[in-house]
Amino acid sequence: MKTKIHLFRIAAGVLAFLFSLGIFTVWRYFQTTAAAPAPPIIVQIDSEKLRETYPLMPSETGDEPPVTELPKDEAGTQFDAEGYYYISGDAPKGFEDFVNFNVANKDYKTENEAEYGKLIAPEGYVEADKEFKFRKISIGSGQIQFETERIKGISYTFSGQFTETRNFVYLESEAVEKVLEGRLIKKRSGKKIAETQAAFGWFIELSCGC
Repeated sequence: MKTKIHLFRIAAGVLAFLFSLGIFTVWRYFQTTAAAPAPPIIVQIDSEKLRETYPLMPSETGDEPPVTELPKDEAGTQFDAEGYYYISGDAPKGFEDFVNFNVANKDYKTENEAEYGKLIAPEGYVEADKEFKFRKISIGSGQIQFETERIKGISYTFSGQFTETRNFVYLESEAVEKVLEGRLIKKRSGKKIAETQAAFGWFIELSCGC
């Protein structure tokens, strides 16, 4: 009889230990889950569809953008979007540090004088608190679209429509108040943190030729 009671006590102790261990394991699981940071929200872009719409979109392989003929302006000449674009008016909320974005689309590195200044596939950057180089950019059919690299999680995307289809350098001014309208988005780790629909002015830095 004493042996049965002793065995019963041992079994009860083992069961109590296993039960306590199970409760502790469940508690630790929920504690760890609650403390784990939420994964960043990454916005996926259908690159193939973008390239169908915007033929100058560089490939995802890291290759250089294709040198494709740029769209014609209303005078029949190639449309030249080179220059700096700034938000017209006061800086929208969330874009206080945004200065402008720059588009460069001419070849000034060639040693062939006949090719010097020839229009090529565009590149550029957003100038804000840092310089965010374009990871993708496309210009075509009166539209422009770009996406920048990330710096400390911050990046910019833009999609807009040119409101002035003549080449800006022919407008007898180094600055034009409004040439573009579009949506500018600022992201952190792929998640939108600021967005604005804005008009953009344009200017270009001209050398004196001295």
